[in-house]
Amino acid sequence: MFSGLLGLLLLTNCNKAVDIMSVNASQVATVPLPQILNYQCDHAPDYGDSIIYLQPSNHDHIIHPVNAAKLGKGKYVAWPSGLIIDSASGAINVSESETGLRYITGFIKDGSRDTCLSNLILGGITYIDSIYVLGNNDTLATPYYNANAAALPVCDPSDDYDYPGNSGHGMGNSNCVFDGKDKNGKSSQANGKKVKVRSISGIINLKATLAAGAFGSNPVNGTSITVPIAYSLNDESKKAIQQMDVQLVYYEKTSDIPAAVTNSISVNRSSFFKNKAILGSPRPPIIIVARLKL
Repeated sequence: MFSGLLGLLLLTNCNKAVDIMSVNASQVATVPLPQILNYQCDHAPDYGDSIIYLQPSNHDHIIHPVNAAKLGKGKYVAWPSGLIIDSASGAINVSESETGLRYITGFIKDGSRDTCLSNLILGGITYIDSIYVLGNNDTLATPYYNANAAALPVCDPSDDYDYPGNSGHGMGNSNCVFDGKDKNGKSSQANGKKVKVRSISGIINLKATLAAGAFGSNPVNGTSITVPIAYSLNDESKKAIQQMDVQLVYYEKTSDIPAAVTNSISVNRSSFFKNKAILGSPRPPIIIVARLKL
């Protein structure tokens, strides 16, 4: 549904907005995305870089629009949900936001009903809504970096030795650590629930996950598990600890998957690979594990 409008988002655009003057910071994510018009706008929020990286700190990492003084008073908005933005100042709490996603930020100047839009990426990784068929040897869920399907991996490849509990393995390396310690010091939360996340590459081995019993000893259609995956990357984030949830759902056959689920996954995948943004439900990503394609 977004294929016609998201191609314009590499430009800054100006759009007629619905009346959202009462929006506050906790409500901005619920504001409908206005229809995008193809012309330049002179009061879009600018955060200095197209990609913002979480930084290691004992305090929340807060960023502000660098052009706030020029913009003056108005309301800041953002899509999709997951970006924690103050509607009055435009301040974004990167520490509390969902990283690894592309967002649209907007500004409605006081006295105007025009919404000026710009792109913003919070650096990090994500997994994309997908259906994996184990019977077709489709068994590995791979992370994507900085909301870009074409971005080169920050992390090194790894194999099936790369899980916690294997002697000398499962602890990540100098480039990346997946399923390591989170901000509270807990580690291996995904592997502890038998979801086989490789610690160096972040790849999830779905065949091994099913075999390990993550869905139970006798899984039935629709069996679901949601696990947190903490990670740190040796990139501009300087190994700051980040975290995301991933939902895995089991079905015996692809024909057992409800049509609504299949359609939702198709829309989100198309949005990511064609338009680089998921404006439906980007988190948690849904990974469907089907044993057979029938």
